[in-house]
Amino acid sequence: MKWEYITLQLVAAGFEDAAENDGYSALLNQYGSDGWELTATSRYASRMAGGEVIILFFRRPLAG
Repeated sequence: MKWEYITLQLVAAGFEDAAENDGYSALLNQYGSDGWELTATSRYASRMAGGEVIILFFRRPLAG
């Protein structure tokens, strides 16, 4: 099987806010509805972002 991949980067801020979490949940549900499967995560400290950045790695079967 062949796959296609995408990444999503999020600044790790707002996770303690219930409304912000609802937004993250909606975003992840949309990715799932589009056929994307979360396969891995990573994080790093970013001076530019002012905190930690979380990278989400997704894949889905390549169409065709």
